[in-house]
Amino acid sequence: MGEKGAIRLLTLYPSLEEIYAAIENDNVTTALSSIKDKNLIAKLKAQKEQAYFSKCLVTIDRQVPIDFDLKSVSFTGFNYDALSPLFRDLGFTSLIKKAEEGALDQPTEVSSFSSHPSQNLKRPSLKKPITVKKTAPPSLF
Repeated sequence: MGEKGAIRLLTLYPSLEEIYAAIENDNVTTALSSIKDKNLIAKLKAQKEQAYFSKCLVTIDRQVPIDFDLKSVSFTGFNYDALSPLFRDLGFTSLIKKAEEGALDQPTEVSSFSSHPSQNLKRPSLKKPITVKKTAPPSLF
């Protein structure tokens, strides 16, 4: 199945489970009534196990326990003489200022972090759609 077919199918049925429920109950919409779509449905029936296996492979398990202590990997001892030219080249002005003040050598407070990374994520609320301007990437070298 190609991208267009998959998009059309997922527009009609938002999940793999709903696709197969519709197929098994012979409740496939009239939007999928052409000969080509009947072949697609036959292929989906034949490849049901493969489809669920593929879904399993691409599903991210966000409940995996992580034994990680952020404090144990904190690093101080930056070589500012070596980093300073790189920071300047990359335009990291705030890091240059922090380095000059010695702030990069101070450990960061990590007590507010959860042991599970997904609990640390904050989803942005978008009031306006984001517009992306196409520009050439800056040269790093």
